Amino acid sequence: MKKILLLIALFAFNAKHQNDCPVAGNSNNPDLRQLDILKNRNAPGTTIDNSVTLASILAPGNDANRFNSNQYVSVTGYVIKVQPGEKETCECGLPNPQDLDIHIELAANPTDRGTQAMVVEVNRYTKANHPEFTVGKLQSLIGKKITVTGWMMFDKPHWSNAVTTNPGGARLWRYTAWEVHPVLQITPQQM
Repeated sequence: MKKILLLIALFAFNAKHQNDCPVAGNSNNPDLRQLDILKNRNAPGTTIDNSVTLASILAPGNDANRFNSNQYVSVTGYVIKVQPGEKETCECGLPNPQDLDIHIELAANPTDRGTQAMVVEVNRYTKANHPEFTVGKLQSLIGKKITVTGWMMFDKPHWSNAVTTNPGGARLWRYTAWEVHPVLQITPQQM
């Protein structure tokens, strides 16, 4: 009986704890709260903007104003890396793996590196709707071609890590600060 009560209490704590984080996250910075609202979207768009492709996202030049966060897109590329995200304000810094985003690096070629790739992210809401979207299962897609569908978002805190907005920077690990974030759908492609 104690085990059952403990399990019920643990489930109730986890459910309450996960629901304690609002869509706007927990940052006191108004700009970051607006960004967190974009990161936590979970409704699909009504029309896919077919003008946005991986080639247009990975085009050379400063791209800070190339796209906008109202563009709902489907982007196809090769998965070169999958890893769990770190605690962020959009998840209220919660430590539970189910609350953390999953970061996927998407590139034009399966042998490309991070500075030739864009980051796409699966948020906690998409993971709740797609329990098959786990780090382990998505890592099985490394080297494979997929299409991700979701919202464009400029992750401004990472502008200094991007080749397009900080060429020659010291801590470059991505090509662009533009992301598909959140990814709402992942479709493997036939090769």
